[in-house]
Amino acid sequence: MRLWNPATWAGLIPNGMGQVKPNHYFEAVRALWRNRDQLPFTWRILRDGVCDGCALGTSGLSDFTMDGIHLCMTRLNLLRMNTMPGLDVSCLADAGALKAKSGAELRELGRLPYPMVRKRGEAGFRRIGWEEAFALASERIRAAAPRRLAFYLTSRGMTNEVYYVAQKAARFLGTNNVDYSARICHAPSSIALKQSMGVAASTCSYRDWLGTDLLVFIGSNVPNNQPVTTKYIYLAKKEGTRVAVIIESEAGELRRRVKIIPIRPRNVQVFWPEGNVLIKRGHRDPRSGVPDYNAMVRITPVLLAGGGASAGGGAAAPGGRPES
Repeated sequence: MRLWNPATWAGLIPNGMGQVKPNHYFEAVRALWRNRDQLPFTWRILRDGVCDGCALGTSGLSDFTMDGIHLCMTRLNLLRMNTMPGLDVSCLADAGALKAKSGAELRELGRLPYPMVRKRGEAGFRRIGWEEAFALASERIRAAAPRRLAFYLTSRGMTNEVYYVAQKAARFLGTNNVDYSARICHAPSSIALKQSMGVAASTCSYRDWLGTDLLVFIGSNVPNNQPVTTKYIYLAKKEGTRVAVIIESEAGELRRRVKIIPIRPRNVQVFWPEGNVLIKRGHRDPRSGVPDYNAMVRITPVLLAGGGASAGGGAAAPGGRPES
């Protein structure tokens, strides 16, 4: 295996310094420094814990998708959420002062070490015992009809095990009103995939990228939006995969990594020629009249192979190329 392969480099600048998503050596050292007071606990989390930040099945320092070490900055940045000490509860006595703090400043205060309560008219929060906290919560739950009871969970910094226990607890209490922010975040893409592909999820795995001939990203600056995918892009390029990106913006870090196909004013225009071919071949949606792009799944392999007739009955242009 070649150790020096310029085709896989992001650029000539060492470690990608100055780029949007460089090699995170400095950030990794900074994360280590932030957890310096809990180094044994930090190592145990990394060695034996699950990742708080992604859905790749990370267990310890490996994942279930690919070989090698899996350790990203998302996980390192979230470490302090587990290792930080409890905050000084006296700072919660004035809720007005808390409103002036940013989210980052509130997190830096520390973990909530005790149950706290603030009643209407009170200036801030005061500490209560666990018995009082359980009694207060159970009183409100009993007073509410199950259909009026709901559980809402965040998506960042929580594992699948937490979701599993939460939905079990909700059903034990007589309700199935359980939701979480990741569903709302992914609802647009899930609906779009369901309507266009028939499945509300991706139809391939990250592992399928490795060894493929061409990998195309449409409207996505993946180093910024989904940085863990760059590891797979890098491995795919090492195996000879060509990568193209159809994107409206300058694409920042991607411009130094892969071939950029700029489309203006909208990246959807790249599909107009295909739509023209589909309409000429009779592949229209009977209700709207727009091109039936689902037909591309049937005819594209034939066109790429240079065949004469598509599965839809149309004839390919000379040389197997689609009409323009």
